[in-house]
Order: sequence, then C-alpha cells, then structure tokens
Amino acid sequence: MILAQKIVLVLAVLAAAYFGFLHFSQPGQEIREASETILLYEDGDFKVTKDSRHVYINGEIIKVDNAGPNYGNEPDAATFVYVGGNGEYFKDKDFVYHTTWQYFSGREVADLESFEVVGEEYTKDAVHVYWGREPLLEADPATFVVFDSVRSCGQHCTYSAGDKNHKYLQNQVVQADSVPSLQKLDDTFATDGTFVYAVYSPTLDLYANPPVKLEGIDAKTFKLRCLLGGLYEFACDSSHLISPGLAVVVKGNYDLASLQKLEGGYFKDKQYVYRLHHSNAMDRVEGADLDTFTFVNDDSIDAQDKNQVYFCGILFDPNNSARACY
Repeated sequence: MILAQKIVLVLAVLAAAYFGFLHFSQPGQEIREASETILLYEDGDFKVTKDSRHVYINGEIIKVDNAGPNYGNEPDAATFVYVGGNGEYFKDKDFVYHTTWQYFSGREVADLESFEVVGEEYTKDAVHVYWGREPLLEADPATFVVFDSVRSCGQHCTYSAGDKNHKYLQNQVVQADSVPSLQKLDDTFATDGTFVYAVYSPTLDLYANPPVKLEGIDAKTFKLRCLLGGLYEFACDSSHLISPGLAVVVKGNYDLASLQKLEGGYFKDKQYVYRLHHSNAMDRVEGADLDTFTFVNDDSIDAQDKNQVYFCGILFDPNNSARACY
C-alpha cells in the first residue's frame, strides 16, 4: 500500500510538471509557478514577462543596470506595466524604465500616471514633453505632436515635432515662420506659389517628412510631367528637369526646349548628346555626332554614331573591363 501511494505521488508530480503547474529550476535559480507569469511584450527574440515577485527579460531577472533612479534594484513587479515605444518604455509605481539592447535604466518624470510615448524620440506626461531624458520646458504637452523621427528622414528633416507655439528638431526650437504653407501637387511635389518643394511623404498635412525646397526651380513654370520622347517621365520648369522618383534637379547645361529622350539613358538637344547618370546629372557625350547617334543593345557597347562606339556615355575602351554603368 505504501509503495502504491508513493508511485501515485510521483506520477502526480510528473503530471503537474508536464502540464506547466510546476517549474523545476536550474541550480542557483529561484523556483516560480508558470501560472503566475504574465507576458508584457514580445518581439522576436526579445520578451518581457513578470510574475508576482520579479520582472524578466528573456527569462532573466532584471535590475536597473544604468546610472539613474533605482540603480541596482529591481522594478516593482506588482505595478510594472508596458507603456509603448516598440518595447522600449515601461513603468511601475515609482519610475519610468527604458530598455535598449544594452541597458535597462530608470528615470523620474513629473507625472507618472499620464506618462506616454508619442514618438521614437519623444515622450510626455501632463506636465512636460521629454526628448530622451531631457524635458522640453517650452513645449506644451496638450498640443504636442510628433511629425516624424529624425532617424527616419535624416538630413531631409527641418523639424520633427510641434505644438501650438513652436516646432522642434529633436530638442531645439525651430522658428515657426521658417515653415512654409504648402499646396500639395502630388505625392512627390508641393508649392508655396514661389518655390517648389520635394515632399517625402504623401501625408503633407502632418509634414511626416518635412519638405525640402528645390533650389532654382520656378513654381510659375513648373509642370508635374514634361513630354520627352513620347513619354511623360520627368517634372520640369522652364529650364530644368526634375527626377520625379527622387525629386532631385537634373544638373547639366542642356537646352530643355529642344531636349529629346532617346533610349538607354541617352538624350539630345539641338547641339549635343547627353547621358543621364544617377538620375541627377546630364553629362555631355563628348564628340558624339548629333545626327547619327543611336542606342545599341549590345553586351559591350550601348551606343554608336558614324565615327565611334560608346559605353555609358564615354568612348568604348576594350581594355577597360569595368562594366558597371549608372
């Protein structure tokens, strides 16, 4: 009878372990019940969970490991919750916590209850807007919105956020009168009546990627599509071509009024033949005969005239093995 009771007890323990009611720890680890574990955030190999006593990142008990509030201590598991920012921001009853691939740091904010993430680089509460840890003292939290992250739009950004009083680039105030009032022409271009701007997002109303002025382009003669060689492939004004996909001005001394599009990236006007490189530079094909120049679909050359053969806008050199052409 005693042996049978022992067998039943062992079987019960094994069943409990199998179905997840008990977890056996490794040496040096605490034993915890799986039924208490709560998933807070998961993205690929990154997982944040908690139970009644601890918070875990990828199964390891987490402590604040960067200088700042609560350094060296664990967050309060009972009140620890996910706030936002693609797994970056959490909070408990005392602090806000920021996670990176390297650190788990604590920080104090003015109003913990209202704290929220409003962009990759900005957070706010009822009292302040924050850029990283730094409060933006001039910002109005009630009207503050993020247009886009500088991480996304890089050098094109002239500002990345704003409120009723100011616009901001990271933590710097940008003068409001430096931001143009624009009319959207399509998903690539906009105008203020005097200048033409490249718009790097269709959501112009929010300036998701702030517009960039196209220097030298005349808004009064600007056209979204200009006819060249039977195809409407470029925007233009009276003197310049603009590549619509990249919204960049095509540089060169070409005559737009007589410019014709050939094949293979070649163009000609009333005087010269050109090769378009990298969608933004119209380079003259030196020595090309205007009347007989033509595109050739060949492995080694791509154009010829009555006198010469060419590859990528230059005289073909059979000793040059480099075949890249843009």
